[in-house]
Amino acid sequence: MKENYLIKKYLLPLCKNFKDSLSLEDDAAILKDFNKENYVISVDNFINGIHCPNNLKTKSIILRAILCATSDLAAMGVTPYCIFLSLSLPKIKGEKIFKDISDGIKEAIKLVNIKIGGGDITSYNGPLAISITAVGRKRPLQKILLRKGGKVGDLIGVTGVIGNAYLGLKILQKKISVIKNEDKKNMVNAFLYPPQLHKFSNQLAKFANCCIDISDGLIEDISKLGALAKSKVKLNSGSIPLSSYASLLLKKKEFLLKDFLIAGDDYQLAFTFNENKTIKINELKEKYNVDVTIIGELAKGKGVFLDNKKISGGYSHL
Repeated sequence: MKENYLIKKYLLPLCKNFKDSLSLEDDAAILKDFNKENYVISVDNFINGIHCPNNLKTKSIILRAILCATSDLAAMGVTPYCIFLSLSLPKIKGEKIFKDISDGIKEAIKLVNIKIGGGDITSYNGPLAISITAVGRKRPLQKILLRKGGKVGDLIGVTGVIGNAYLGLKILQKKISVIKNEDKKNMVNAFLYPPQLHKFSNQLAKFANCCIDISDGLIEDISKLGALAKSKVKLNSGSIPLSSYASLLLKKKEFLLKDFLIAGDDYQLAFTFNENKTIKINELKEKYNVDVTIIGELAKGKGVFLDNKKISGGYSHL
């Protein structure tokens, strides 16, 4: 296979009407449409067999990798602009992998409203590996959310539910079986389709003090907010938002609550805000149809506590 042929056939059509990409004919793109806006750049690595099960289809792998990467932009309250993809392909694969990759990118473009700026391709004796550089944009006078900024007394909010992506991964790994097809679909989709909360977070930035997306587990990631705020994180187990299926598994004692709290892959947003902003947060919740639950607060001290008992754990990249 010739690299230029594959790029022109499968990737170039995805850059249609995006002049910054220079039609993928040069070694770099020219990002020229910012009109003095700030731009925010994030880089993610994604390896098949490590960040997802080996039995996933290539289309699902590339789609999930992009959605995980663009979630970092939501965590900072910025609007997605474009991505750059560096693909390391298994040598034993044929042209079909490019068709599947193209289909995954196409679906990501539709879901995130993002463009392809360029990238790189190589092949090697290893699994499919993807490095994604995500670029977001925001006007200079608009606030960009950071992990740092929380204050003692802040309430802690979290979007969506916790643990569904973990259960979806277990299903894909065939480690648990689910009787109801609806439950199975919901759990698997929670893993395959990390939420894209950019419109919500763009406005949340006006009222929240800090924010992070939950990729390494709620406990691990929220501990980062607490450490940067030089505060203790106090969580209430009864307030952790769970799906009805996750709650059922807890009731059956097939899983512990901690399993869901340290598992990762939720890609929901955890953020802190002053109590006097609660009405504004609720207005955003209604406007963007995003579930938000207050699960605790920042207090004097350090560490993460669940029902006043210290708790730790999460996904380690090394």
